[in-house]
Amino acid sequence: MRQKGRSRLWVDDRGWWLIVVEFQPSSWSQGSYLNVAGMWLWMRADHVHFDTPDSRVSEHVEFHDEAQFEPAARRLAELAAGRVRELRAQFPSPEAVAEHLRSIKVDGGWPAYHAGVAAGLTGDVDRARAAFEVLASSERPDSSDWHKDLCRLAAELRERCSDREAFRAWASEVVAESRRLLKLPLLASPALE
Repeated sequence: MRQKGRSRLWVDDRGWWLIVVEFQPSSWSQGSYLNVAGMWLWMRADHVHFDTPDSRVSEHVEFHDEAQFEPAARRLAELAAGRVRELRAQFPSPEAVAEHLRSIKVDGGWPAYHAGVAAGLTGDVDRARAAFEVLASSERPDSSDWHKDLCRLAAELRERCSDREAFRAWASEVVAESRRLLKLPLLASPALE
């Protein structure tokens, strides 16, 4: 894992996805929460976000003094390492992500987008189209601009996913763009197969 600058974020670069570990500060007291989650890079983003559920691994651990906090910080690091190992094992491929997302009810928003992309990458056109249809039809007149844009993209991807190679090429371009925006090393291929 690599620390992002001097922040409290650590990243495990898996090529087409990241595992993000955040030792999150509190606005009310010194100490740390612990969040660990997967981040799919097949959406354009210049910031980290959490795409897997149950990202909160530990509630806030207060800092009183170094003697008290040192073993607590070590325990947070051990919890983070354990969760990172679990995520690595859980999501070795886009197929594993697609399988995981099949078990989650998608009713629009980013979960539907991720379910559609993962299904499209595995060649499950029917499931990809269904997820993109759920998302595309979730647009409302009062939807935020980002949601309207996402719904339009879903409508486009609903048609594009029938050509698996073209869909993979599109996803590879998005992963490369996300990696560039996040200032991650460029890869020859993100291994989306």
